[in-house]
Amino acid sequence: MNQITISSLEDAKAEGNAEFQRGNLDNAIEKYQAAIRNITYLQKPTTKKNEVIVLEATLVANVAMCRLKQCELKCNAPTLQLLFGVIQDITSVCNDLDKLTTSETNALRSKLLYRRSKSRHTLAMNHTMLQATSIGNTELIQLCAGAQTDLQCLLSFDSTNKTAKALLQRLKVDAMTMIKENGISSSSSPLGSALNNLLDISNANESNSVENSKIILQSLKFVHASILDDVTNAAHELLKEDMRGGKILVDIGFGQHALFLGIDDKDELHVLALQCIVSSCASPEFTALLITILNVNFGGEFEKKLFGIVSSRSYSPNFINVALSLQIRLILHSHVIEDDRNYNLDGTDLKRGRDTLVNRDNQACICAAALKSRCEQCRLMGLNLLSAWLEENPLNIMNAGDRDDNWIAYTKVKEPLEDQVRQMAARDLSEYRKRSAQRNSWRIERSRKNAIQFCVSGGLSALVSSAVKSNQSFWRRECTLSAGRLMNYVRDDTTNLFGDEFTKNILTEFFAEREHRLTIEEVGTEDTETTNGDVELIGCMKRCLFATSLLLANGEMGAWIVKEIWISARIEWEYIVSSKNYAAMSVASEFASAAAGQKEIRPWISSCVDTTSADGAWRTLLSCDDREVRSGMASVMAKLGLADKSVSSNESELVALLEVAVGLLEEDEEKDSFAKDASVGTYHAPTERGVELLSYLSTKTLVKDEIAHNYRGAGCESLCILEKLGNLADPKSKVSAAIKFSLANIFASLAVTIDTLHREAFEGKEITPEQYDDLQAMGKTAEERKMEKFKGDTDTPDALASRINVMANHNIPRALVNLLQDASDPTSEQILIALSRMACEQGVRGSMIQQGCLSACIKMVKVVSTTLTVFLYFQTHLRLLIMCPP
Repeated sequence: MNQITISSLEDAKAEGNAEFQRGNLDNAIEKYQAAIRNITYLQKPTTKKNEVIVLEATLVANVAMCRLKQCELKCNAPTLQLLFGVIQDITSVCNDLDKLTTSETNALRSKLLYRRSKSRHTLAMNHTMLQATSIGNTELIQLCAGAQTDLQCLLSFDSTNKTAKALLQRLKVDAMTMIKENGISSSSSPLGSALNNLLDISNANESNSVENSKIILQSLKFVHASILDDVTNAAHELLKEDMRGGKILVDIGFGQHALFLGIDDKDELHVLALQCIVSSCASPEFTALLITILNVNFGGEFEKKLFGIVSSRSYSPNFINVALSLQIRLILHSHVIEDDRNYNLDGTDLKRGRDTLVNRDNQACICAAALKSRCEQCRLMGLNLLSAWLEENPLNIMNAGDRDDNWIAYTKVKEPLEDQVRQMAARDLSEYRKRSAQRNSWRIERSRKNAIQFCVSGGLSALVSSAVKSNQSFWRRECTLSAGRLMNYVRDDTTNLFGDEFTKNILTEFFAEREHRLTIEEVGTEDTETTNGDVELIGCMKRCLFATSLLLANGEMGAWIVKEIWISARIEWEYIVSSKNYAAMSVASEFASAAAGQKEIRPWISSCVDTTSADGAWRTLLSCDDREVRSGMASVMAKLGLADKSVSSNESELVALLEVAVGLLEEDEEKDSFAKDASVGTYHAPTERGVELLSYLSTKTLVKDEIAHNYRGAGCESLCILEKLGNLADPKSKVSAAIKFSLANIFASLAVTIDTLHREAFEGKEITPEQYDDLQAMGKTAEERKMEKFKGDTDTPDALASRINVMANHNIPRALVNLLQDASDPTSEQILIALSRMACEQGVRGSMIQQGCLSACIKMVKVVSTTLTVFLYFQTHLRLLIMCPP
């Protein structure tokens, strides 16, 4: 036998493809199957296992295609019988593909699942052609269920597959038709059959059968897929016969049933069962009965059971995540019931009825335990649980999900529409407003009590500690924002800060850890090579990070803390800056950024940053190798506006800041795993900071010239600044609204001279720019006037024309058009300002039209809102029309 290699197998596959193209299906199958058999003779030491798995799966998929084609051409018993082998072969290679983690195999998985589903569907639709004993009612239901499960699994990672969606719809119709034609009872529906499989095996207590474990797994997968596809009918099926389906799912999910005694890998079964329960909680009827079942099974102490699960290391992260997700659903359900009840209470019943259905002590402990978890995803789920527990209106979270249509009329209170409210009689309107007010009052009271309980139970400390002990910048940022939101819930808005004793006590206690304070003498003696494990450093980081959260969430609280409570703030901040610990320095730069955004303490942080010194803290943070640290400090410099002339007028300092901004625009290839896996959106904080800094720098003529000359950064061979900014404007980048506004502002600044801005500022005023300059010059000495004239702005009309041409050549007009998608009114105004200024240069108008500016302006006439936007729209539109032929 000739030596078998990957190359020879690929050649055999190519020969099979050629036969298939010629319509020789039998020859094609023979080529494919020969290649599959030869895989066993492959020289394994010289080949990669993953490559072999993919090749075999491809060959099996090709055989399946040929078999299905044969059934289409000539459907009879022999061709149908071969489809059973196709199903078996696809199942085998799918199991091997599941071991590969790469997403590159999704296209191949999609083909295999689709062809296995179509094979099962073909057998089910033509089962009468086979022997009477081949396919009975049970087998027929299993074929229909398996076909639907395959397509639902396919659509879970390939949601845009139109062919699969069409086949799934046809499958549902055909399944119902077959059930009626074959006299199959409704209790034997595909979902009912899957639940019966679970019940039959559990009642028989056949725990040691590997085959039974496979049936359980397959049945659970189908149940879950059915719930996701149609939660209304699925929940109805689960509720039948005293919720027998729900009970068995609870038993399987929490491992209480004897059927698991002989199964080694129980985790997947537990997780799948809990996922079924979680998805079914979209039905309020199911959730209400589920709470009863959980109370019976766990003696009314389900939350204590959940706390034990979250705190223990014996459970897998996947299981803990799903258990926490279940608790989120239960909390939302309880809060909706409370809200409906409080909406309908009257008079004296109101005070007596205001109690919560969720145990605050247990809930605070569960959240804190999740935040202390070693698993990143468990900590993130703990944060989601905290958000759900504190949210005033639970419907906001329900309606924010990806599948909000799954939540079935959870609240029984029907909110009237605006037109209905306006048409209400005076008495009805008064009653509606009174009930809405008492419900809203309860919501605020509930959230505040929950937040206070979380803080006093150690949850606040756990949240901040989790942030400072993590090397994940994304996680620190999420915890910072969550801590700020938490304190906003604690804050009593009915009184001022000094009258809010709860808030004052919590804040004072947090910042009064004197044993961790540093004195001035200690700063100089500390070893700079500190680590996250350094207790002293962690204590400083906790206070700094919590102060940051307060400044971001409530400027009044944050300023009060920095000026009145955190006495050693400057000493500790400088200690963190000098620690040479990137995580700690990132916390320090974030604090400085937040402080620079608050007018009350901006002078204080400016003195800490010390922009007047070449060796100030700003230089230490801006020159740090860590991108997160630099991004925070870049934000500080932008917010302070580089007001100090020693920096803003120094060309070398401006170029250094430009270099920092360019570095922050670089895509970070090693983004936090949170940002990739947690489904929380793309993490753009460093990029946002870089654009923010560049937005200020772009007002400087020196920086404009550098950008116009394709500045790339020192020793950098990547894209120039304009190309990077254009890429950020691409809709695929999915940048934040803040970045969009800053980009539009940068382009608008580049397309104008300082002299033009100066003149625009005096339009409609009683004084001209020249008169204003003369008045200013009267207060200066002759030498100062001479020096000012010497340093006058060099941004000439010719330089502007050249710069606009460079922008057009780098497709900036197209970038501005892209930014118009879903842009806010302020961003739209900045975009139109930029387009209008660029359109002043006649030489680029044709290029602007080619890049879609005119079409965008025509579309905008329907959406422009403010007077300024309308004016800019017509101004830009008319300038571009000059280039169009009559």
